[in-house]
Amino acid sequence: MRVTSGSARGLWLESPVGWHTRPTSDKVKQALFNILADKTMACRFLDLYSGTGAIGIEALSRGAESSVFVENDSIALKVLEKNLAKTRLEGRALISRTAVSLAIRAFVKQGRRFDIIYADPPYDIDDLEALAKNSGEILDTDGIVIIETDAKRAFGDVSPLVIKDERKYGGTKLVFLRKE
Repeated sequence: MRVTSGSARGLWLESPVGWHTRPTSDKVKQALFNILADKTMACRFLDLYSGTGAIGIEALSRGAESSVFVENDSIALKVLEKNLAKTRLEGRALISRTAVSLAIRAFVKQGRRFDIIYADPPYDIDDLEALAKNSGEILDTDGIVIIETDAKRAFGDVSPLVIKDERKYGGTKLVFLRKE
């Protein structure tokens, strides 16, 4: 797994040994950033369930103003810290070492907003709709939420967000949501 573009282009990122995390494939990551194009420039990026940090690091490498990484697994956190140091992007990064639901509640209380929110939860997560709705509370007016999930997974009601697009890449699906 490597950074595909920007200031850290070509650097290989660390990954935990075994199946402890499921890093986003380079193919899906490349497709995601091709879709986002220049939207990452100077954006406030939020990487939920960040694992190794590959997605938020890619956003920083491509010019994001900042990226907040939310992860609570101690093994993944060590790898994330190594990857930020290796890419020299830690100056524009903040790591929130907590559960995603607690982080979102804290961001709501702080009045924080993000332009792009990327969530890569475990594929067996029970309530993707709640994740989408809660993410909408911290999404800037013209922002976008992207949720990576199993290609077979269907979404129910996510209002006040609406699904704008879905893209499948093998067994992975990217779902793009915006405010109504």
